[in-house]
Amino acid sequence: MTMSDETRVISSHALTVEGMTQPQVQPLNLPTGFNGYRKDSVEQYVNGLETQIWNLQRQLTEKNMVLDKRQSELGKREQEAESLRQQIERLNADLQDARQASENPMQELGTSLGKEFQTLKNTYESKKREELEQARTQAEQILQQAKDESQKRLDSATETTKQMMTAAHDKKQKLEQECAKLKKETDDKVAIQLDAAKKQAEQIISKAEADAVNRLDKASQEIDLRTKKAEQHAAELDANSKKLMEAAQQREETAQNNVANSFAQLRQLGADIDKLISKSK
Repeated sequence: MTMSDETRVISSHALTVEGMTQPQVQPLNLPTGFNGYRKDSVEQYVNGLETQIWNLQRQLTEKNMVLDKRQSELGKREQEAESLRQQIERLNADLQDARQASENPMQELGTSLGKEFQTLKNTYESKKREELEQARTQAEQILQQAKDESQKRLDSATETTKQMMTAAHDKKQKLEQECAKLKKETDDKVAIQLDAAKKQAEQIISKAEADAVNRLDKASQEIDLRTKKAEQHAAELDANSKKLMEAAQQREETAQNNVANSFAQLRQLGADIDKLISKSK
């Protein structure tokens, strides 16, 4: 098993408040443990939390779009109020013109015509004042209503935005806590398995050393025994002494080769164990 097989990546989203961009993935390399440890259910749970956070971000953007639309409506209402104010100004101008006209000499029309004109002027001024007052009242009511409605919607959208941001922040903290907990559990399991592997390796090395010592002692004893037998028979079998010595020497070389092979196997075993421990980290 390679290091890539022993590593699992859990991704998390970067929170965005304005605009709906695709979630940015930040890899967290967590060791999956010794001998291929996996937690698919935790990964599915984390993905579920990420989806919920992304949905909250989408809802927040939609709320902001609604707020922008309502602010645009408020702007239109303010334009209507401005139009009414301009109408009031035009009516005031007409009233001023009427007043100026009434001040011109009307001697040729006679006193009766002057009185009639004064009556008409008073009626016109009264009507204009009434229209101006109605227009002013209507404009103030529309403007106040628009401001109240806009403020109410703004307060509601602000409160909703705060709640969504709080929920998203809580989800993010919970996700970070789950990831930290998963990492700690994984690290603890890896540490336990590494400790067990080290103990197993020490036992293997100790057993190999003991086997090598036993084989060496046995080979030495066998050589000593055969050498003594060869010396005892040397006097009796002088003719075969050379042959026996060659056989003893050959056996000694074989034993030494066996010992050398045992130490070579022991060193190779130690190197394999070190390599295994290095991969597990």
